[in-house]
Amino acid sequence: MEFTPIKNRPRMVNVMTYSYALGGIYVPLLAHALEPLNQTLFSVQSFDMLRYRFNMMLNTIPGICALISMCILPPSPQFMLLKGETDLAYQILNRLCVSNRGQDLQSLGVDRLNPIRPTISMAGMQEYNFFQRLVHDTVPLFNNPYLKPFLHVTVILCCFFFVGTSLTLWFMEMRQRFPASDLILCDMIHSRTFTNASDEDSLCSTKPLDYLGGVGLGCSVLIICFAITIMLFFLPRSLVLLCNATISVICGLMLNILTSKTAIFIAIVTFIAMCTCSIPLASSVMVDVVPTGMRGKAVSLSYMFGRIGVIISTNIIGNLMSSHCHILLNGYVLITTVSAILSLLLPYLVYKYD
Repeated sequence: MEFTPIKNRPRMVNVMTYSYALGGIYVPLLAHALEPLNQTLFSVQSFDMLRYRFNMMLNTIPGICALISMCILPPSPQFMLLKGETDLAYQILNRLCVSNRGQDLQSLGVDRLNPIRPTISMAGMQEYNFFQRLVHDTVPLFNNPYLKPFLHVTVILCCFFFVGTSLTLWFMEMRQRFPASDLILCDMIHSRTFTNASDEDSLCSTKPLDYLGGVGLGCSVLIICFAITIMLFFLPRSLVLLCNATISVICGLMLNILTSKTAIFIAIVTFIAMCTCSIPLASSVMVDVVPTGMRGKAVSLSYMFGRIGVIISTNIIGNLMSSHCHILLNGYVLITTVSAILSLLLPYLVYKYD
């Protein structure tokens, strides 16, 4: 097997996480600026443009920009070489070389590129239909020698998704339920449950909502992303993931004893942000332990399993948080502990396939 991990890939992946943090700031900040969302912004004849409709339209702008970017960005030269399309790969690399260095490949003494020997057989793939190609690309991931690294990284991703992303979805609702008196988080939830809130506290009421907590969460993610980028210059990726998971575990345990609203807010934001920021960093491990021709499928499958975990986790929170808060909270801490232990074992996994 020939694996050539790129040494600065974790830093590149973490820098791309900044867009997620900026999105986490943009969405609640926009909602805060347009609050109250149930009022009319302007009217055109018989059509009323409500604030929430205008808010949804503005929320689509980043997605439109991303769609345009996907059409502009070139395909991977390495993948083109894997498919044997050396001319297209040469053109892409030549354009990138001119853009980044101001020189073409010929001036650097590169006249042609050699195709990469595919790790999995691609002969006769044109004769397969969509489902046959899907099975052909997926089955090798569940066979040796790829099964162990694929499952290892997938479990880490699922743990971070299960905790970080699901709690992010419930964060604003939890933030609205902070009581005036000092209580620990679970007592707070017991005193004002999600399902039995009074009419004046309902999300459908005219009472203004506080979206600044969501902005604070997004800013925390941005700060942590910046800190992770700095850490990656001095520490290996597995140690950074271990530090993130460990800090998240400590903050989760502190939620059992903290009573100050400010302290609870800081602890829960750190608990969520550390797990969320670790997702792209953990996915970069998958790119290192899986060959080029299988990386896209491996990352897609691991993210699919992680998002299935998010669906399960959000339903668990909605149904059990008010009645089994302590068990649920510490269960999430336990899941984060599992991710920390698996992150500790990553050096052996990566070095084995380097």
